[in-house]
Amino acid sequence: MMNTKHKTSRWDKVCLVLTGLLLFVNIGLAQNIPARPNPPRLVNDFANILTDEQVQTLENKLVQFNDTTSTQICVVTITSLDGTTSNDYAQQLGEKWGVGNKEDNGVVILVKPKTEEESGDCSIQTGYGMEEYLTDAVCHHIIYDVLIPAFKENDYYGGIVKACDDIIALSTGKFTAAQYTEDDEEWTTKTYVGLALFILIAGIFLIAILLNIISVFTGRGGGKSGGSGSYRGGGYGGSSSWGGGSSSSSGGFGGFGGGHFGGGGASGKW
Repeated sequence: MMNTKHKTSRWDKVCLVLTGLLLFVNIGLAQNIPARPNPPRLVNDFANILTDEQVQTLENKLVQFNDTTSTQICVVTITSLDGTTSNDYAQQLGEKWGVGNKEDNGVVILVKPKTEEESGDCSIQTGYGMEEYLTDAVCHHIIYDVLIPAFKENDYYGGIVKACDDIIALSTGKFTAAQYTEDDEEWTTKTYVGLALFILIAGIFLIAILLNIISVFTGRGGGKSGGSGSYRGGGYGGSSSWGGGSSSSSGGFGGFGGGHFGGGGASGKW
């Protein structure tokens, strides 16, 4: 009996030490996250990958969206993840800054640009209230089909703006998460089916012309007329715009509202 109590006591001490280590790591990470900007801004380019004009144009767009819907999309670029993952960094930043409001309707887009020494890394983290619109699958789609392709072309601004447009369209109900993630597959299917029909009809048309020509040269007289086929492809357009331009926002960003993040989202490297 005494031995059992001794083992239990030792195990409790081990758990306590491990808990302390995890707490220490979280505290260390929180200390490395930049302080909440003052004056508050939704676009914070700490890595200096955007021009001043690009920062202000994007800021105006996101401030206007926040003023209209209360949803806050916060864009942050950094030079280092300080030894953690982009998902953890973005989540901790969203919590520390309080991105969103009491409805937890905040979104953090984190970008660490690629350098000669390190690969690029980015993450989208969502507040609890945004998980319905920005599922993990949707965030993964935005990361790999919108952000990273643009970043590979060194077009950081274009990729971030397109991602913000898609997030705005999703959160305002222009299309659903299911429609957004199925878009590429649906477009590909329609394209292949349409192309196959086009090739088939074009082949029949060419054969009819060839038979007609042969009949003329062999003296059989006229020929049959061939009907032409048409190809009609289609896809779902997912881009939207909100504000933007070079005009200034009405009153500037009023500040974050204390939103919370539960770890929903996705990340990717290039």
